[in-house]
Amino acid sequence: MRIVICLLLLSPFFSNAQWTKQTSNTLEVLNNIHFVDNEHGYAVGNNGAMVATVTGGEDWLAVNTGLNSGQLTGVFFTDKHTGWICGTNGLLKRTRDYGAHWTTYNTGISTYLSGIYFTSEKTGFVSGQNGIILKTNDSGNTWTKQVVSTKNFINMHFRDPMNGYTCGGNSTIFSTSNAGVTWDSMYSEPAGPALYGINFINDKIGYSVGEYGTILKTMDGGATWVKQKSGLTKSLYSVHFLDSLNGWVASNQLDSILKTTDGGKNWVASSLNYTNGYYCVYFPTKNIGFIAGKDGAIFKLDNSLDLKVHRKIIVGVETYPNPVAEYLNIKSTTEIIGYALYDVFGKRLESKDFNQGDFHLTLDLKDYINGNYILEINCEGVLKREIIVIYR
Repeated sequence: MRIVICLLLLSPFFSNAQWTKQTSNTLEVLNNIHFVDNEHGYAVGNNGAMVATVTGGEDWLAVNTGLNSGQLTGVFFTDKHTGWICGTNGLLKRTRDYGAHWTTYNTGISTYLSGIYFTSEKTGFVSGQNGIILKTNDSGNTWTKQVVSTKNFINMHFRDPMNGYTCGGNSTIFSTSNAGVTWDSMYSEPAGPALYGINFINDKIGYSVGEYGTILKTMDGGATWVKQKSGLTKSLYSVHFLDSLNGWVASNQLDSILKTTDGGKNWVASSLNYTNGYYCVYFPTKNIGFIAGKDGAIFKLDNSLDLKVHRKIIVGVETYPNPVAEYLNIKSTTEIIGYALYDVFGKRLESKDFNQGDFHLTLDLKDYINGNYILEINCEGVLKREIIVIYR
């Protein structure tokens, strides 16, 4: 047995932790990203592309959305296996099994839908072109349509079940304080830049970002908005604040992601040594964040001091082929002492523990039907999870 000693230097929030590039398994532009927790995340993009991780970004696998054209612009999962995607031509789809199967909903809309947010398992909202907002109160079985503006809505955010915000063309920002029963205009400029991202920290402080390096901030719940200096001239697509001081913005200006540690008084552009732009940023926790964009790029920032998050330091596991038809090979740099296979609902299908570990296993999966499965591998007490796709 090998003994591994890891030395971690304690450091304050926003320390020198670096963004690290993930292997996303797609070259398509990724327009949006959403995480349910530290481990389970989903990203969507052009030409129907979607990728998912159950390992906190250590592994990403393609998800078959049944689409090979058009843009997927929004994604939101209410739990690990139930989620929604939306996009061009009024597209709206739901999965209840990690993306193995999808149900398409007829929205009656021919233009794009892009902002999507669920405040509970049952209540959700979708916004889109021509001031359209869709709402469901029954987990998406039925949707009601509101037309609250002539402007195009691009993004949506709720800070609690009652209070939500949507932004879009001509610096338009609308809000609701009654769970979407009514929507009221908060801000607009007749010839203003489009706003692509919006995020509220509490009932007073909120941010919106958009074209030409635009950053807007309110400190009075949206009654007034003040422009901040981003230092950039191209579009800003997504904003995510962790608290009243610390926030991030995804930019389409070459290799720039913006960071502030003083509530936006100063924004600093950070380079990820990647020449293309970014379209979305999301932090499932204060310590762990993701950014995604062109050419399937996904980067992860990890300030966590939890050794379990850093399990790649002590274990390297390779599974192939994936997708698999019959036999799955598992190779590890440390001894494999057990494994378990689950369906997408978390039901254990098979498992085995070994008195004497091995570095290579072959699993016979030919009796399982096509679909997505979760494989949990125990390597000397360190667990690694992967999505396994069975396809024949």
